Amino acid sequence: NKNVWTGCHQDGFEIYGRNNGLYIKNNKISDYTQNVYITDFDGVISNVEILGNTIWCDDYCSQRDGNGDLRNAPSISVDANAGRGVTNVRVEGNTLYNGKLQLSGVSGTKIYRNNVFHGRNGVGSTYSSGFETGYNLYYRSNDNHASEPNVLWEVDPKFVNIATADFRLQSSSPAINSGVAVSGITQDFLGTIRPQSGVWDRGAYEYKP
Repeated sequence: NKNVWTGCHQDGFEIYGRNNGLYIKNNKISDYTQNVYITDFDGVISNVEILGNTIWCDDYCSQRDGNGDLRNAPSISVDANAGRGVTNVRVEGNTLYNGKLQLSGVSGTKIYRNNVFHGRNGVGSTYSSGFETGYNLYYRSNDNHASEPNVLWEVDPKFVNIATADFRLQSSSPAINSGVAVSGITQDFLGTIRPQSGVWDRGAYEYKP
């Protein structure tokens, strides 16, 4: 809670299995190989909540690796491709900039909702079938989620200042007062109570007039 990690060669949060009750809430995470990486390689993972985080990929992730390929690492990656199982996953109320989203092989309750996704250079977001979605905002996404319920598709979220990694919302942002409540979150990273005007904002930050 309320941590800042940046500029590491390895993953920010890396979970390889055998967890029941994994909560990643209200953090700022940037420029890891994979900022949040959860996989069932070592065993079953159950009841995962990734809520209210600001995750971005700027300097490190935009560089080239030893093979000359752009790293373009995920902001969030959750997968059950080892066959052991990842069950009950909520990804809600996050702000993601310039990093892929990958959610695959998950079973049980699956929710991806009320997030702000701002891609760059063809960065996209993918999730397997069966996810409950809605109230997400996408801008410059390389994938098409325009049919999601209550989606804002290819709409600029109007961050305060991307250059300084200030992902708060400008007063004219379409994310303000257009979201849905996220259970388990009562305030954002800065301590602003959510909601401010009776209706939640989309993403990790609540606009405070």
